[in-house]
Amino acid sequence: MAQPETTRVFLNNVDSYASRHIAQVLSGSVAGAAVNTSSDVEAELVSNHKRTFQVVGTVSHPSAVERPHVVEQYTRLDRDELLSKLMGCDVVIYNVTQHADQVEEALWAASALHSEVEHFSGPKMFILISTIMTWACSKPADPDDLELPFTDAIFWSRRAHPNFERHIDLEKRVVKMGKTDRQLFSTYVVAAGLQYGMGEQIFHYFFKKSWLGEDGPVFGDGENIVPTIHIHDLASVVCSVIQHQPRPYYLLAVDDSNNTMEEIVKKIASVLGPGKIQKKPSEDAFLTKDLSVMEADSLLVSLRMEAAYIKKLFSFNWVCQFGLVENIEVVVQEYRQSRGLLPVRLCVLGPPAVGKTTVSKKICEYYRLHHVTVKGTVSDTIARLEHAVRNPDPGEGQSTQEAQEQLSMMKERLEQNPEISSNAEADCLPLMQKVIDMVGQPRNYGPSSQEVKEEERRKAGERLRREAQERAEVEQMEADEARARAARWAEWTKKLEQVRQQEEEELEATSRPMRGYLMEQVVPTLSQGLTACCRAQPQDPVDFLAEYLLKNNPFEADHEQLS
Repeated sequence: MAQPETTRVFLNNVDSYASRHIAQVLSGSVAGAAVNTSSDVEAELVSNHKRTFQVVGTVSHPSAVERPHVVEQYTRLDRDELLSKLMGCDVVIYNVTQHADQVEEALWAASALHSEVEHFSGPKMFILISTIMTWACSKPADPDDLELPFTDAIFWSRRAHPNFERHIDLEKRVVKMGKTDRQLFSTYVVAAGLQYGMGEQIFHYFFKKSWLGEDGPVFGDGENIVPTIHIHDLASVVCSVIQHQPRPYYLLAVDDSNNTMEEIVKKIASVLGPGKIQKKPSEDAFLTKDLSVMEADSLLVSLRMEAAYIKKLFSFNWVCQFGLVENIEVVVQEYRQSRGLLPVRLCVLGPPAVGKTTVSKKICEYYRLHHVTVKGTVSDTIARLEHAVRNPDPGEGQSTQEAQEQLSMMKERLEQNPEISSNAEADCLPLMQKVIDMVGQPRNYGPSSQEVKEEERRKAGERLRREAQERAEVEQMEADEARARAARWAEWTKKLEQVRQQEEEELEATSRPMRGYLMEQVVPTLSQGLTACCRAQPQDPVDFLAEYLLKNNPFEADHEQLS
């Protein structure tokens, strides 16, 4: 069998939701063969055809992990480097449905390739994956029949949402550049509906709300019809464009559903959550932190559309041809598997009074599961019946079957958001650690980004308070030590003064007799001798004074008188 030829495909932001799955389908598809998807939504690789796809592309984040279905990943390329990569590809795909900042780059890429047509080594194709928001403000196709859907045959009459003017300008320029020489440089625009499936992106907000047991939010009246398409069906459309190179260059990529936003949210809530919805003002969509402005605008759009060219020109196996609502079970299964939201099944056995209930409660707290007990359910059922008796509703009959009430109450308890307790018994810790080691980490949603930020702020506040307390303690300790040093210095100075005074007193007492003796016996004679020396002014005053003192020694005079 001959070695198959390779079609090299460039795709921007291969780490984003839509581009990632398009790359996955392309890498498992064969050019020249009809796109076929199996029940597990994975494209089959038909090995007996002549050409396969080789996907390369850019990533939006430098830390993005390498994808096995992407041969090469580029990051932080300048325009010259990026152009060289584009020139080395047979097909260039730019997806601008998620990131508005890619609109400018897509326009540059198409323009740069168009200017290099003379240097092409072979035909090239440019595919722009745009959004149905470029149709958001279009006038009805037939004013007398408002239910008549828009089709891609009248794309020239479309009017964009004010926030998507750059997108429609990009579409027009891409179409125009493809008319210069379609043999060398063909261009296509695929206007995609809101994508769903494989873990979700724009609809993830509603899936998560329902999974966490909250009411499904519906912004506005919910009567707006939202064009949608499964992400793998969108990838199949792109793959078909590459394979068949159809004559129409503008294609709508939407499924056959015409579901309202309320129908979509209600179906998601009924399968994943309590089945309840909560209508909110449309303005709240723009205040929701989990939704970008582009996503909020898209969720409020109302368009009835039909992908006429896709049905007429292409033949592939749809994953969800009739929309999200009709295929909710498949979509929910994809959501759980892609997000790792898998059930935890444990059986706690043991004799009475060994702590089965306590361990079960701790397991539920750790894995964020519902902890429902027979005792608690019965108590809640009794309380509910007592309330019904005290407050009868004349418009509704009251059921007396205990089993039905029990099951109803059990269902309501399961549909509620589980309450997480913070107190933990020390006796459960070793056993809980063994359970965690065997079962693994929680397969549920962790804290939300807002909860993470609040927790970070709380920890930062605690750290600041702790540091302030430590500084205050250090300052207090230093102040105490300073006061202690001052007290010790004052006490030492006082004692030193006392010792000095005592020494002076002792010195005074010791020197008093000698001073008296000198004043009485020595000083008078010495004063007389000095006076005589001053009068005589001898050549040797010292010798003169010595002789004077010997002659006038009062002790000798006293001795002579005694003798």
